[in-house]
Amino acid sequence: MKHLQEQEKTAEAISAAFDDAWARGDVEALLGLYAPDATVESPLIPHLLRKSDGICRGHGEIRTLVQAVLARGVIWGRHEAPLVRGHTVHVEYRRVQPDGEQLDYVDVFELEGGLIKSLRAYWGWRSLAAALK
Repeated sequence: MKHLQEQEKTAEAISAAFDDAWARGDVEALLGLYAPDATVESPLIPHLLRKSDGICRGHGEIRTLVQAVLARGVIWGRHEAPLVRGHTVHVEYRRVQPDGEQLDYVDVFELEGGLIKSLRAYWGWRSLAAALK
């Protein structure tokens, strides 16, 4: 039970730090949340970075992805409280477009040693269509 509570605190702390770093556009703070050999899988990767496999590996590629996302000027959205199951964290995000359209997507983090080992982003069709414009 104590171990689970510690994992939940770590997951909540990582989620809060993730939100804060994105909101401030702090690339280095974001990278500090990832393990050096972390992976990020996202439907944005082929679109923004022309990587057909949709995966960024390690800090160098993740930095390039974060910079590309920040360059788009997208305002960081809000999210529900993270769901923690062992070393896996699910975070549901919501962002309202200027036209009032609400976009929803989910990030799934795998944690290891207090860092993000992998992040998988799942987007609905409307969210993906809006992001790829």
